[in-house]
Amino acid sequence: MCGFVGQLNFDGEPAQADLLSRMSREIAHRGPDDDGVATMGVCGFAFRRLSIIDLSVAGHQPMRSADGRFTVVFNGEIYNYRELRAELSAAGAVFRTKSDTEVLLQLFERYGAEMLRRLSGMFAFAIWDAQERYLFIARDRLGIKPLYFLNRPGERLYFASEIKAILVDRRVRRAVDPRALMQYLFFGHSSAPLTMFAGIEKLPAGHTLEVRNGVVSQRKYWDVLDNAAAQDEGTPAEVVERLLRSAVKSHMVSDVPVGAFLSGGIDSSAVVAYMSETARPVQTFCVGFDVGGGYNELSDAGRIAKKFGAVHRELIVSHADAIAQIKKLVHHYDEPFADAAALPTFLVSRFARDHVKVVMSGEGSDELFAGYRRYVLESLASRMRHAPAGLGVVAKRILAGWGSSRAARRLIGFLGESPDAERYGRFLAQMDWALVPRLLRPEVLDAAGDYDPLWKYKECFQRAEGLDHVNKLLYTDLNTWLVDTYLEKVDKATMAVGLEARVPFLDHHVAEAAFRIAGSEKISGLVTKRPLKRALVGTLPLRTLVKPKHGFSVPLDEWFRGPLKPFLRDTLLAPDARSVEWLDHATVSDICERHFDGTRSNGTALWILLNLELWLRDYLN
Repeated sequence: MCGFVGQLNFDGEPAQADLLSRMSREIAHRGPDDDGVATMGVCGFAFRRLSIIDLSVAGHQPMRSADGRFTVVFNGEIYNYRELRAELSAAGAVFRTKSDTEVLLQLFERYGAEMLRRLSGMFAFAIWDAQERYLFIARDRLGIKPLYFLNRPGERLYFASEIKAILVDRRVRRAVDPRALMQYLFFGHSSAPLTMFAGIEKLPAGHTLEVRNGVVSQRKYWDVLDNAAAQDEGTPAEVVERLLRSAVKSHMVSDVPVGAFLSGGIDSSAVVAYMSETARPVQTFCVGFDVGGGYNELSDAGRIAKKFGAVHRELIVSHADAIAQIKKLVHHYDEPFADAAALPTFLVSRFARDHVKVVMSGEGSDELFAGYRRYVLESLASRMRHAPAGLGVVAKRILAGWGSSRAARRLIGFLGESPDAERYGRFLAQMDWALVPRLLRPEVLDAAGDYDPLWKYKECFQRAEGLDHVNKLLYTDLNTWLVDTYLEKVDKATMAVGLEARVPFLDHHVAEAAFRIAGSEKISGLVTKRPLKRALVGTLPLRTLVKPKHGFSVPLDEWFRGPLKPFLRDTLLAPDARSVEWLDHATVSDICERHFDGTRSNGTALWILLNLELWLRDYLN
C-alpha cells in the first residue's frame, strides 16, 4: 500500500510542510484514498494512503505514538501483524487502531532496530525519534518495496517511494550518472545503489538507513543465506508445500478484495490454488497479445481458473497500446526501464484495478527454485569448461534439447570466459558486450571511469562461495535481476494505478528454506523446479507441471519491423534526439537499420534505446 516522502535538514532549518505536500502529490497514484503531512522540527514526512487494512480514519499517516515521541510513515504490509499485536498487548501495550502501522510503531518503541527480525512482510518505512533526534529507515528483506534517497551532507536528506518526488525540490540537480547509464545499456536497469540520477540512490534490499547527529549510515540486516544451517523437517517438496501454503494464507490478510494475476504457468497457478483454499471465488486476471502464437498463455490460464472456480478476466494487448502508453510508463518508472513486460503488466494492473485493490503475483519462484532454462545451460557450461574434450557432444545435446535456441548458442560462445561470475554476467547482458563501448560517446566512457558493470555479479559469486553452482546463480539473480528489474516492474506498474501487488513466493521463510535445498535437487537433466513441482503434484494438473516454461515475452521484433517502425524511427533518429549527447548516433542508426532490413533481431536493444530517449525528454528537459 501507499507511498511516502521525507526530509531531514542538517542545517537546522525546519522541515517545510508545503514542499512535503508538493512532493507527495507527485506520487498521489500510490495512495489515492488519503494523504497527510507532519513536521517535527528539522524532520518532516508526507504520506499517500491506499487503504487496505483498517480502512477507518484511525489508520491515517503519518502516525504518531501516544506520547508524541515517535512518528512513522510506512509503505507495505506486515502479514503477521495480528500475532505481533497480541504479543505486544500481552506485554502491556495499548492500541488505538486496528492497523499494522501502529503495530510497527509500537514494535520500534519496544525493540528499536531489532524489531526487523520479527516482521514478516513487504515494507519500506521511516521512523523519527524526536527525543533522540534519530531517523530510522528500513527496506524489506527481498526489496519488494522501493526506497530512494538523496544525501547532501551538512544540508539535507531526502527520501521517497519514488524518485520523482525528490525531484520536486528545485534545489535537486538533474544529471545523468554515466555509470548507471552504462549499466542500463548492458542490462536494461540500473543496479542498486546507483540510479540514473547522479546522487540519488536506491536503498538496497535488506538494508537500513540511519541518521544520528547528522551522520548517515547504512547497515545490512538480512541475507537469504543467514539461516543456511537451519534444519527443515521433511523432504524438500514437503517443506516447500507447507511454507508456500502458509505464505499464501498469510498474504490474504486484507479488509478489501484480493485477486491474482494468472498466466497459466506453475507459479501463478500455485498461488491461485492455495488462495482458493481460503476464499472462493478468486478473481483472476490474464493478459495476452493480439499477435497470438507463442506470446499467449490465455488458454492455459483459462483452464486453471476453471479448475479452481475463479472469476476469470482476460485482456488483449496490441501495438496501439504500446504507442499510447509508453510515455506514461517512462514517467512512472522514473528511470529508463527496459523490461518490455512492464507494458502488459501496467495494462493488466489497470484492468484488474476496476475489480480489486490487491493482487497476488508469482514473482520470485524462478530465482528460488531454478525455473529459467539458463540455469540448466549455465550449470552445464560450468562443467563443460573443465571438460573441453566433451564440449561438442554436450553442446549438441543442449541445442537439441531446446531446438537450437539462441540462448544456448550465446552461452556456448561465452564458454571461454573465466571466472564464472563474468561469464554469467556477460551472458545476461541485453546488448552485445562489444556494442555498448561503441554506442557510448568517448566523453561518457571517460566520465564512467573504471566502473565495472559486472561488479555485483562478482560480489554475489564471492558472497555465495560456499554454495553449489546452481544456488550461486540463484543467489546472484535474487540480488540483481529480481530486485532491480522484476520487483520494480511489478511495484511501479501496479502502484501507478493504485493497486497493491503481493508476492508470497518471497515470504522470507520460503526464500530461506529454498536456499537450504541443493541445486542438484532443483535441477535434474533438463527438468527445473523439481521441489516445487513435486510439492504441487495432486494440486495442479499434470500438464501444468510438465509443460515447458513460457516467459512473459513481448513481440518487440515484430512490432519494430511493422506497426511501431515509424514511431521508433521518428523518436530515435529525430534531428533533435536528446540521446545524441550520450550516444553515437551513427551506431544507433545502424542498430535500427539492421533490424528493419532483417539482418539482425535487435528488438530488445531498440526497446532499451527508445526508453532512454523518451526518459531523457521527460526528465532532463
